[in-house]
Amino acid sequence: MTRFGDLQKASRSLWAKSADGIGHGLLAHMLDVAAVALTILRRESPSSRARMAECLGLPMPSADVWVAGCVGLHDFGKGIAGFQAKWPEGKLRDEAAGLSFDAFSLKAVTDHACATAALLYDPLVERTGADPQWVDAVLQAISAHHGFNFIRREIDSAHPPKEGKAWKLARREVFEAYWAALDPQGAPSLDTLSLPSVAWLAGLTSVADWIGSNEVYFTPEERGDTLSAHFEASLRLAELALNDIGWPGFAALLDAPHSTDDLLGRIVGSDQPMSARPLQEVGDRLLAQAHGPT
Repeated sequence: MTRFGDLQKASRSLWAKSADGIGHGLLAHMLDVAAVALTILRRESPSSRARMAECLGLPMPSADVWVAGCVGLHDFGKGIAGFQAKWPEGKLRDEAAGLSFDAFSLKAVTDHACATAALLYDPLVERTGADPQWVDAVLQAISAHHGFNFIRREIDSAHPPKEGKAWKLARREVFEAYWAALDPQGAPSLDTLSLPSVAWLAGLTSVADWIGSNEVYFTPEERGDTLSAHFEASLRLAELALNDIGWPGFAALLDAPHSTDDLLGRIVGSDQPMSARPLQEVGDRLLAQAHGPT
């Protein structure tokens, strides 16, 4: 179980939010957003979560954690000189931790979202064993959390030049510590993702990031000695946030199977017996074959 205090100074100094001069660590923010994503998914119906796992090629029952883990990685690209220099106090902390700011590297890559797509490819492929095309699709989704889809040429040019070995080591430790804290089990079974699946994951990432960046709930701090403790605390905060904004949880509309006639009566609010038309009966039968009884 990784403790924040066990991390190298450079890894821990990387910031994600300037937060009115206080600062919120990159690892802490990534865990916050992963917690929001996981809480959102846990409010979905079992059938929706099973469908998600199928579309993303993820094993059940760990598919929720897999998705949340990928979503939380959205800001990994903030671990570059071009972004870290945007907050002067944060830059000074990084320099004190041994991270250098080469002038050329500072100007070459500044878009953290594009850097996420570029810098996560190798560690995700190596750590997860996922097909490279699957990883590419996931990175396309999570790097679009500010509304832009990057083309291959942009991603290939988002590797900061002349940044120094310390930056690479810090990012690698951040990734390994984060992934170990989430610890998703199994491996993706698909070799790539469909466009609708990529769009769905991009949308979830954006929403989870908006909520997880709200300082009313996610104050800038490490919420425990260990990354796991921070994540558990963030899960509780995510519950509060979703409750406050009125995000509902799944609730079954029926407690037992009903005939098409009964369902029609419920829909129209009639106390009188109703009979389904032949077309409605066919539609209900096809739906039952695809998803089980209504």
